[in-house]
Amino acid sequence: MRQLLLAAALYRWIQQRLWWWLGGAMVGLGSVFFALANWGTSDITRFSHYLAIDPYDVLDEPLWIAAAPLISALPYRLASIHGLVAGGFALMPLPLSRVLQRPQWGGLWALLVL
Repeated sequence: MRQLLLAAALYRWIQQRLWWWLGGAMVGLGSVFFALANWGTSDITRFSHYLAIDPYDVLDEPLWIAAAPLISALPYRLASIHGLVAGGFALMPLPLSRVLQRPQWGGLWALLVL
């Protein structure tokens, strides 16, 4: 509900400074919500556990092996990575809406991505 209210606020207030603050709040809230929604699911928990113990034993992917120390250091481990990726994807429509001269639609587009 809060994300929808922030998207509506982005539609209403398109002043430059306030618009970016509202957009950042919406993307940040979406990232936290997405991370908490993924936390505790069996696949995410099991994968985070294996990354913390021995990533070389269960993985063949160099990217995951390289990211294993970062993932193990985060509070919600892999769920935090999912939240950051979702927030990164939701961030893309905001500058795109400015470039297309439709800043009022940035929040709704970002919400659709989330």
